[in-house]
Amino acid sequence: MQKFQQLQELYYRGALKKGSPEWREYFALKYGIEGEAQANEYLKRHLPKNIKLIHNLNLDIAGKTQIDYLILARHLWWVIEIKNYNGILKYENQQATLRGEAFHNDPFAAMRRRMTLVKELSQQTQRSLNVVGTFISIHPEGEVIWDSQEAFDIVMRHQLNRYLVQKIQDCNLNQADYVQADMDLINQVVNQEFACVDDISQETWQALRRGLRCNRCGSFNLEIENRRLTCRDCGESSSKNQAIQIAMDQYRALYPSRSKVSVQTLYSFIDCQISRKTLFYALKTV
Repeated sequence: MQKFQQLQELYYRGALKKGSPEWREYFALKYGIEGEAQANEYLKRHLPKNIKLIHNLNLDIAGKTQIDYLILARHLWWVIEIKNYNGILKYENQQATLRGEAFHNDPFAAMRRRMTLVKELSQQTQRSLNVVGTFISIHPEGEVIWDSQEAFDIVMRHQLNRYLVQKIQDCNLNQADYVQADMDLINQVVNQEFACVDDISQETWQALRRGLRCNRCGSFNLEIENRRLTCRDCGESSSKNQAIQIAMDQYRALYPSRSKVSVQTLYSFIDCQISRKTLFYALKTV
């Protein structure tokens, strides 16, 4: 999430070149997060309360591995991967294409690797645990075509409600609570530094000084009157103190290692739209 927030701020401030690796990474993360949010609604609607649902699990096992969802139950661990691709994802002869074009990653191979690592980790519980997996195509226009035999289920969005009901029943997820020791084991291999990102380079600083932007729509077209700021594009309104806090959050997204922000730095970042005196008193309260 930290990397996405940084790229999003760069995007809003016009510092991502269209078609660049960073530009593609931003939209890949954006669509991925949107897809996970949609999938989360389905999961929370159907999953029983006695399981443990872990979102965005970053593991350090034989390298760094990110898992969208891991469900812990008494006798089962369930790996879930969400894909939010618009179009046909085709997997034939161990090659992936999306909308007919070669795919830069192999999502099936990545899913197999996640399953293997989770199975290896589950063996440390000293219990007989079944590890299952589900590859979900969450986009309403998404479709997956494959010719391989996989050890995980592949489910489209229109199948998801029925699939979850049946899977929960087949796996007897309602019968007993998950084991806290399983969560303790996973915490031992969680990589806390996995999501850390570097500060952006100083060379881009001048391009970032575009002023205050709307936190709802991203527009810089703000009207500042008395103690309030109003977005001329979407109508979002906030006090000056709220706008200063938002600007600080945006700055820290770009420079995550800088816990403190000086008045002069923030004054420059917002392109002098709020006085130094107002910034000084606002920063004293945060």
